[in-house]
Amino acid sequence: MKFISFALLLFVTFSGYSQARLSSVIGTEADLILTFPEEEMLTYRTDQFVQSTNQRRQFEGSVQSSRQQNTYRQTSNNPNSQTSLTINNTVRFGQVETRFKDAEAIKRLGYDQLLTRQVGNQVRAQKMENGREIQNHNWQIEANAIDGDLIAILLRGLTARRRLTSFLAQVFTKWDGGNYEMAFSSETLRSLLERERQINFPPAMRQLLQQNPNAVAWSMGLTGPASFFFPHKFYFVFEQEAPHRLLATWGGPPERANYTWLISR
Repeated sequence: MKFISFALLLFVTFSGYSQARLSSVIGTEADLILTFPEEEMLTYRTDQFVQSTNQRRQFEGSVQSSRQQNTYRQTSNNPNSQTSLTINNTVRFGQVETRFKDAEAIKRLGYDQLLTRQVGNQVRAQKMENGREIQNHNWQIEANAIDGDLIAILLRGLTARRRLTSFLAQVFTKWDGGNYEMAFSSETLRSLLERERQINFPPAMRQLLQQNPNAVAWSMGLTGPASFFFPHKFYFVFEQEAPHRLLATWGGPPERANYTWLISR
């Protein structure tokens, strides 16, 4: 989800929390993949802040996924982009291909396709235009880091296995090649909404959340001194019961936040 990467690239990494590190408690990651359905098709609606116009717009997108043993594939498609990913035995990194559709975004980025994959302790990225490579990068990643594009998938697996309620992890963002120390914690959606009453949800999204008070809500935010400069968090809400589908996600500065919620399953 790009709005996460945009926020993360602005801040430096700090650590020192007493929470458990994800790498020390996650166990066999392939076991998390086995919690996902063999086939799934979901439809979401997004309320997006558009920086160039300083206005908001809504659009729908689909997420189609399949699992064969320890290999998981997912394709997300919306008017802005199409992202296809494949992960094998790990929910932290995979092969990801993003094709951009929005002409303004392509002009701003300078490319229309981004391919990334992990090779050892590096992430290799290829920027493409009209099927031709125009730039490539090899970025170092921290041991046991998480690809920012796979956070929702990882948290879904952890929700299913009910192993953790809080942890620390390095999150890698391919938009700038940075590694960021993030703190994750979970609670019931009811307790989150009681505490965060000021969030201005789109009406349809608020109704969905109110209908699922026992859903599992994960928060993600920067750690240490950086959190004082950027106190905003990102949230991921999952069904309490199997198959623990992602119900909604949002976050970042309130005036520029993007909101996405499930509308059909």
